[in-house]
Amino acid sequence: MPDDKAASYSLDIILEDNCSSCKEIYYRASKKDKSIGTATVYRMLNALEEIGAVTRKNIIVVNLDDKEEEA
Repeated sequence: MPDDKAASYSLDIILEDNCSSCKEIYYRASKKDKSIGTATVYRMLNALEEIGAVTRKNIIVVNLDDKEEEA
């Protein structure tokens, strides 16, 4: 699991808007903290996907309900 700071930045970015890719999340997060790497963002997204918090299809969708969102 990524460090708390990187996770917080990534999660904030995901919640701000549906992102089109991991690279977009990385780009936004790295503007806030240059130490965040692409692997950190991918690990964060994988962890969120495993617990059902996000769904990756054509875009990343935040699941706020118990049922799965469709893109």
